[in-house]
Amino acid sequence: MPSKKIGKVNIGKKKVSILFLDGEKLDIYPNVYLEFPLYKNKELSEAEYKAIKKRNELEKQYIQLLNYSILHITSIQALKKRLIAKKISEADANKLLTLLVESKAYSEKNSFEEYLEYLNGRNYGQKRIVLEMEKKEFPNEYINSLIFDYSNERQKADNLVKILRHRYKTLANQKMKEKLYACLLRYGFSNEVALATIQALDGQNLAAECSEAIRKCFDEAVYRYKEKYFGKVLRVKVLNYLIGKGFNLEDIKKVMEENDYAFN
Repeated sequence: MPSKKIGKVNIGKKKVSILFLDGEKLDIYPNVYLEFPLYKNKELSEAEYKAIKKRNELEKQYIQLLNYSILHITSIQALKKRLIAKKISEADANKLLTLLVESKAYSEKNSFEEYLEYLNGRNYGQKRIVLEMEKKEFPNEYINSLIFDYSNERQKADNLVKILRHRYKTLANQKMKEKLYACLLRYGFSNEVALATIQALDGQNLAAECSEAIRKCFDEAVYRYKEKYFGKVLRVKVLNYLIGKGFNLEDIKKVMEENDYAFN
């Protein structure tokens, strides 16, 4: 490629336009313009021309990287993989990441702490938090430095149970506890914390909630079957419906007796 001579340079706020005498127009970022001596009648060799274009592409990737790191909670390793997936060489990826860190616009430590706050806010337990941190590819030194206080884990587990109890309010007492226990384990709490949380549930409140749930299901069953069945057959249908919901037989009988559906 022969040398290219600059005919005009237009400087704007967001870009600088280089107009060559051969009619080509090259738009570059202001930072790139400041790194190269570009002016009217300047002749660029092929090597200089390619160097400017390559530097401009890196600047474009840096701006995209910067915007992504601002909008997303991420790690250096995840950012590097993202760059390499865009066909950027490892050397250039490292250069871009160095620029990002040195600009102080991104801090991996701050991103880690922000994500930790988010996970705790979701009432995740220790195991789930570690797993999510590993998925984000944060450094092991950060993850291994985490300290999980038992009382804090219990508080998060209690908060989660308060939210989930509403989800399982139509279930029998024991079945509700089993569901809640399984959820606590899925949320990453240790077996010790999960068991202690379930055992600490207020039995009287659970009993009241269970009775209310049985009454609600009883009404649903009666409404469903009363037009088609009557007498003993109706009572059996209602009974089987409530048993199928997982309620305790004695609790079911009590509710049915209260509504004159008792078995002789």
